[in-house]
Amino acid sequence: MTFARNGVLYFADGNRIRAISPAGLISTVAGDGSSSRDVANGTPALQASVGYPSGLTNGPDGDLYFTSGSSYQVLRLTTRGTIEVVASSREFTNLGGFLQLYPAELAFDGTGDLYVSTGNAFRLVELTRSGRVLYLGGFRRGGGSPGALASGPAGSVFGDWQNSIVRIEGSRVEDFLSFARGTAPRVSGTFSPDDIAVGRNGTVYSDTIANDGWTGTTALIAISPDRRVTTLWARNEPPGYESR
Repeated sequence: MTFARNGVLYFADGNRIRAISPAGLISTVAGDGSSSRDVANGTPALQASVGYPSGLTNGPDGDLYFTSGSSYQVLRLTTRGTIEVVASSREFTNLGGFLQLYPAELAFDGTGDLYVSTGNAFRLVELTRSGRVLYLGGFRRGGGSPGALASGPAGSVFGDWQNSIVRIEGSRVEDFLSFARGTAPRVSGTFSPDDIAVGRNGTVYSDTIANDGWTGTTALIAISPDRRVTTLWARNEPPGYESR
């Protein structure tokens, strides 16, 4: 999900993207319900096969950016109601020696560059304003889902990779907070970030899911800009419980 500046909430729903207006009205803004391999530039949004969209984020130009899980493209929904291709699947081929990277999560930095985490091998790619596609490397710390990304108020981008949250500035990736056992209050085991968001004051929010191999607690935490961790909510799961 992502909020636009006008208060509209966008969210992915199968093979479509829908919007909820501030008045509570729900509408479909992109997707014809199918999941073909490619989308052509200028396709009317409601006729486009956006294929399992994810990573929704708002760009500095006011357009909605997202990835397609079926075509491996980075796309944007323009204010004119058309779909434009930001990066094709070919541009994610052979980056860093990998045959094919699958774009998944997106976030913009303060300069307008777009960062992409991939759905395989925990790789990070930067799409610059000049159109360059830069491979920033891999930050694999174990199995799991693609690293989540979120834009920070000071222009940096935050991401998560297994048991760490990182801060990305330009081509530099540094640990913001690496979790060890007991780092997050009321969380049994090692906190393993699942998703992240960043507040206007720079507070980073993250959640974790029990029985993912690191912790037995489902929890939501807040990390202040000076890296103090507060657990906002936590629930210890019984032995053998598997989150869905």
